[in-house]
Amino acid sequence: MQKSILTTDTAEKFYEKNGYVKDSTIIAKNKDDVFVKELR
Repeated sequence: MQKSILTTDTAEKFYEKNGYVKDSTIIAKNKDDVFVKELR
């Protein structure tokens, strides 16, 4: 399985609308929230 991993401090709702889920188990170097989407 492959995943797309993004960080953001401003576009949380945009990513959620596009199928990304906040993942608190991954910590970004810049301390922004991390969003993950499984790719098929």
